[in-house]
Parts: sequence; C-alpha cells; structure tokens
Amino acid sequence: ILQVTNFLKMDCRTKSTQLTTTKKVNFARLCRVVIDLLTSILRDILLSYSPCPEDLRHRIEDLKLNAKFRKDMNKIMDGYCYEKCDISLLYSLLRYTCQIQPPKPTKRRKMGWGGDIIPSRDCISLSDDIERIRIIRNRVCSHISYTEIEDGDFEKYIGISMAICQRLNGNYGTKDYVKELETCITCRMEDDEFKEVLEKLQENIESNEALRDYVEKKTSKQLSLSLSLSLSLSLSLTHTHIKMNIFSFRLFE
Repeated sequence: ILQVTNFLKMDCRTKSTQLTTTKKVNFARLCRVVIDLLTSILRDILLSYSPCPEDLRHRIEDLKLNAKFRKDMNKIMDGYCYEKCDISLLYSLLRYTCQIQPPKPTKRRKMGWGGDIIPSRDCISLSDDIERIRIIRNRVCSHISYTEIEDGDFEKYIGISMAICQRLNGNYGTKDYVKELETCITCRMEDDEFKEVLEKLQENIESNEALRDYVEKKTSKQLSLSLSLSLSLSLSLTHTHIKMNIFSFRLFE
C-alpha cells in the first residue's frame, strides 16, 4: 500500500500533456466511477438495511463485531448517510451485518463472499453485484502499478458497471445510476480533475488497511475450510467405495 501511495504522489505531479493519452483518461474515468458512483451504490444499499447509524452500531454489538469495526466506528457514526465510509468499509458492513445471502459458489467461482474472480453474467443476485463492485475497485484503484488502463479493460469494467446500474436502478432510492455512469463516461477530464481523482484514490487506498487485512484473512480461512470439507467428503466417499468393493468381492467368494 505504501508503494502504491508513493507512486500516486509522484503521478499527481505529472505534466498536463500526459493526461491527453487515452489510457490515462480511461484510468481517471474508471476511478471516478469507482470512487463516486459505485461507492454511492453500496452506501445506498447499506442505508436500505440500516437507515440509522445508531441502529447499525447496536447490531455490530449484538453480532460481537466490536473488535472488527472499532477503528472505523467514528466513520460509521459520523453523519447520517455513512458518507465517511469508503468501499472497503461499506462492503464489510454489508457482508457481516446485513444478513445478505452470499453469492452461490459456481464452477468458475468456488466460494461465496471474497475471492478475486468476477461472478459470471448469469449470477445476478445482490451479493454478486456487491462482489463485482469490490473486485472492480481492487483491480482499478487498489492493486495497480501505473495510472493507465487499456481500452479493452476499460470497456469490460464499464460494461460490468452498466449492468450493475441497470439491475439496481430504482431499488435503493431515487438516484439514476445509469445516468450517473453515462456522465462519468462522457464528462470532460481536464488535468486538474485528473489530479483530484488521484488524490481521492490515494485517500481511498490509505484508509481501512486493517479492515482489508481482516477480510482477506476471513476469506482465506473460509476457502481453507471449504477445501478441507471437500477433501474430507472425497476421502469418505473413497473409503465407502473401497468397503463396497470388499463386500462385493466376499459375496462372490
């Protein structure tokens, strides 16, 4: 995280001529989609489950998640609409406090919550879209080595984001997510705006480092448990198969 943050500080000082490259414009637009629009969507979903931060605080206590969210409680309680919460925190609150049905494991994605594989097109539950938002955020704004995005990747992530907006439009308030996304895609991107996006991105990366570590550990633990159960089942079936073969052999002795 420190390496990415230092890189962004250097890139904020780039000359205005560098913004004219299509790849940098792609990056700036996608960052705006993630930081402004997709974050807003997760915030609206959380508000539909917990309109009052005080009620959410009590739920966190009831679920014995105080230790997990202690460092971020001020952000959660500041204001009325969770405006201080970034995608990482919003995702964790939705995942752990809202009792949203997790994504169904598939051949392509062998787990529910977590992981780094985007759900297939036919996976259209609310949790699938929450996972898509988290993964896009990580790929575009977190796990980066340079502030450029190829046209193909830009079109892919915009296409996924548009599908999310179309599915959720009108379900969580009165905002027109589709129109907001179209604005992000078509608005002018001047040099000052590009620097503003980079500054927002830097803040987004620096926040909730401990929370992301916790989620990664929980995800890894879940995956290990799933693999362990699969292995135990496989061994059990193999043992049963061997016993059946021995029984059959004895019948024909």
